[in-house]
Amino acid sequence: MKQTAGEGQADFNDLMVSSQTGSGKTAAFLLPVLHTLLKTQADAEAAEKLAYEEAIARGEAPPSASA
Repeated sequence: MKQTAGEGQADFNDLMVSSQTGSGKTAAFLLPVLHTLLKTQADAEAAEKLAYEEAIARGEAPPSASA
């Protein structure tokens, strides 16, 4: 796709594309969004686990889970 856009269209911020039904347009849009959501969740869980382990190592009560 980028190869066919050409250098003359470098000034445009938006690009409209049309393609056949079932070609994966929605998936191409949603996959990066889902990846970001999953990465954010994994980072939050890792931070929570670290806080729990540090509290245990200090002999303190672990932080309560936020639900």
